[in-house]
Amino acid sequence: MHELLRKSISKLGGDKSTQVTSWMKSWDADGNGTLSVAELRAAISDLSGRAGMRGAFVDSVASEDDAFQELFRKIDKNASGTISIGEL
Repeated sequence: MHELLRKSISKLGGDKSTQVTSWMKSWDADGNGTLSVAELRAAISDLSGRAGMRGAFVDSVASEDDAFQELFRKIDKNASGTISIGEL
């Protein structure tokens, strides 16, 4: 799933740093400067739709929660329970 996230960002082209910073602000629903698991789930849905890869991140609905939790743990390098812009 993590590799698919990278591929979907790459498919969008442009300056990745600027895009990710802008998206981070739009995905951060509570405005605290970090992403929660729920915000990451919404972000993946948004990003995969933009890249034309909707539904590509999980094999089945049953594995969706596990896939998001695994991706979150991989990105949340300091294990704070949130994802900062630096971790993206």
